[in-house]
Amino acid sequence: MNLGWQSLGGQGLLIIGLALTVDVRSRRGHKDYAFWFYLFGTLALWVGLAGLYWDRSIREAGYLASNLGMIAAGALLLRPVFVVFGGLGITTCLIHLAYRDYLFSLEFPFMLTLIGLATISLGVLCQRHAPTLRKQLNALLPAALRELIEKRTH
Repeated sequence: MNLGWQSLGGQGLLIIGLALTVDVRSRRGHKDYAFWFYLFGTLALWVGLAGLYWDRSIREAGYLASNLGMIAAGALLLRPVFVVFGGLGITTCLIHLAYRDYLFSLEFPFMLTLIGLATISLGVLCQRHAPTLRKQLNALLPAALRELIEKRTH
């Protein structure tokens, strides 16, 4: 297992934690001071996860679950950067699996098309049900984060 990838992912998590702290402390202001922390923290976390995946330190299921978690966090915190990187990770993993398993068959183009259509369909489905899911998940959050998210939606 390559410790460099773990270190990069851990640093990304620390930067995201710092971004959350900045976000909660500046929730009464009108400027988004935490944006760059979220961007670079998510980038570091995603590159660390991708490195672990390509080093085979984590399996496909763990990588997909991590990226789904990023999408859920982005939807919950109203931070598109998590959704973008999570979607890239899921799509990359699915295309890699299709390449590995179907490369020399006639099914390969159909698998890529199916992956693309599934990604788009899942995005549309999540967009339709986002308000309901957000309400249910917001009830589980601490009051400071809930206040921050409510302020951002208005």
